[in-house]
Amino acid sequence: MGNGTQREFDDTSSCGRNKTTTPGWCPEVFDSYLCWPETPPGVVANQSCPKIAGMRSSEFAYKECWENGSWFVNRNNVVWSNYTKCVDMQALQFFDFINFLYVVGYFVSLVALIVSLWIFLSYRTLKCIRIRIHVQLFISFILNNITWIIWYQKVVPDFSVSLLNPFWCQALHVLKEYYMVANYMWMFCEALHLHLALVVVFVREERTIKWFYGIGWGTPFVIVLVHSMVRHYVTQDTDL
Repeated sequence: MGNGTQREFDDTSSCGRNKTTTPGWCPEVFDSYLCWPETPPGVVANQSCPKIAGMRSSEFAYKECWENGSWFVNRNNVVWSNYTKCVDMQALQFFDFINFLYVVGYFVSLVALIVSLWIFLSYRTLKCIRIRIHVQLFISFILNNITWIIWYQKVVPDFSVSLLNPFWCQALHVLKEYYMVANYMWMFCEALHLHLALVVVFVREERTIKWFYGIGWGTPFVIVLVHSMVRHYVTQDTDL
């Protein structure tokens, strides 16, 4: 039984790339959790379990190299690593329950926001600038809740998504950050409008609402754009 050197998430992008495999050996491969080194045929490689939620890092994971120099495949003809001893079922169930509570909370909030938005848009008497700001704030909350629900449904439960970091995950993260900043900007617009109403009495509402749109939706775009460009071009780190 081989005892491979553990390589978790620090260098997953280079795992198995540009490597010359010894003839007849199983090649180095990344299985979404660990980077398994090249292994002699007929040997079962083992590594400490990855240090992530729901797994016991004190246990070991296994991966078998067949005599023909290929990795073990399961009944579904899929290359498979044995993490059965790693899974902490109690911790995993608790983690899934907390994740479920997040989704339920965001969904309940989403329904309430949609109902409130429908009320604001249904009555002509609710068309003043103050209500228009409320509407934009609620829209930003709705969009923010939707992105968080998708995040907790598609990203958080599947750790391989965070490791592989696909483009759709990066885009979802950017949208999530944009709508979150928009929440704060529209709350700022609420306070700014109140200040203008109390201090600057004679002000054209149609003129100020354009400024509010720019602050509420434009400012977050600039902030998130700069943040994304810095992360991508300066640090060369796309693990958003």
